[in-house]
Amino acid sequence: MFFQQVVNGFVLGSEYALFAVGLALVFGAMRAFNVAYSVTFLIASYVAYVLVSVVKLPMLPVGFLLSILAGALISLLTERIAFWPFRLRGTSDHISEGIASIAFAIVVVNLVQVIFGGDPLAISSPIPSVPLSLGSLVINSIQLLNFGVAVVLMLILGWFLKFTKAGKAIRATAFKATTVRLLGINPERIRMYTFLASGALGGAAGLLMTIFFGSVHAGIAESMMMKVFAIVVIGGVGSLQGSIVAGLLLGVIEALSVTYLSSTFRDVSAYALFFLILLLRPSGLLGKREVNRA
Repeated sequence: MFFQQVVNGFVLGSEYALFAVGLALVFGAMRAFNVAYSVTFLIASYVAYVLVSVVKLPMLPVGFLLSILAGALISLLTERIAFWPFRLRGTSDHISEGIASIAFAIVVVNLVQVIFGGDPLAISSPIPSVPLSLGSLVINSIQLLNFGVAVVLMLILGWFLKFTKAGKAIRATAFKATTVRLLGINPERIRMYTFLASGALGGAAGLLMTIFFGSVHAGIAESMMMKVFAIVVIGGVGSLQGSIVAGLLLGVIEALSVTYLSSTFRDVSAYALFFLILLLRPSGLLGKREVNRA
């Protein structure tokens, strides 16, 4: 039972990690906390619902690709509405941008509720749920699909950041944002690339979570955002590897808590352990402590 729940936790945690990596990417490269990041998750989920359940398009690959594209575009729209106007006026700061992104997220969530209502909407799975036995462990085909896609997307992100011109520019901006102009790098273009990549990851996570639970509703974005903020902080703000480790850890903790304690302790036990980690390592699991020298 223990190892079975660890496997279940890794599947769920991979989706948490995929979602958190997108937020960590924006903060690491742009030093911007996109509080409206949850709308990428939400919009991608509802786009998948419309495409699959209303338009009757196949989830794979059409619905999947269009949902990721929707997440990327809503993320870019968030940047243009909630962040860009402050830079244009030269009044950019974390508080103003955070409040603007919160306002944008509230507007989007309410529009979704007006259009689709507040009740959960069922969405069909792209593949049948078939249990697969691995010795004493059992994992169904949907879990395997979700875990595999999440891992592949995170590997693609790693390849993109390490080997592509745009990815190297994002890393350079994250390392020293004030000097990238001297290298001929346009920071506005890099910001667009970063928000697009972040939104694509958030959209993919929203779609995978929708497939995992078999339904979508407007309230899921808010609850997921609370978890992803905790994951990013625990992993080390701006650390992609830390977000992955913390996301997997959260999934395992939740699975074990439901099994050995109660479903009511699912969030309590996870956040209690995370609070303990922060007491021991204030910079997060893989975060680096910044040293200010006079």
